[in-house]
Amino acid sequence: MITVFTPTYNRAHLLPRLYESLKTQTFKDFEWIIVDDGSTDDTEEVVKSFFPPLGRMEGGFIHQPNGGKHRAINRGAQEAQGELFFIADSDDYLPDDSLAKVAEKYKKIKGDNSIGGICGLDMTPKGDVIGSGLPCDEIICSSLELRI
Repeated sequence: MITVFTPTYNRAHLLPRLYESLKTQTFKDFEWIIVDDGSTDDTEEVVKSFFPPLGRMEGGFIHQPNGGKHRAINRGAQEAQGELFFIADSDDYLPDDSLAKVAEKYKKIKGDNSIGGICGLDMTPKGDVIGSGLPCDEIICSSLELRI
């Protein structure tokens, strides 16, 4: 199972778009955990409208006093039940096959303790890469070796 984790702060207006993209994932074995880092908007009410989740889309909502994104991520990691931890920020949305691609890639490297993570590129809805991209399709190295 994959834990999709969303840290949020006063982003109630953005969360429905992410929710809709999670509902259409072709890979269904995931939970969605949202940590609200002290929002003063209607984040909690918006999130409660998403649950009970559909199908296998389990998850939860945690409200905590404002402490910063790093604390929200730490809390999400503590609560996560998935084998993988996938951060999807509140302003993100995922193409329908995003989690399926992660799961497929993970099957190939599962058990290889020399690999600590899988990263992907951000893209626009039209498929244009945001930022400079990467110099090749795949980079396998330690975090100490990574110099792009």
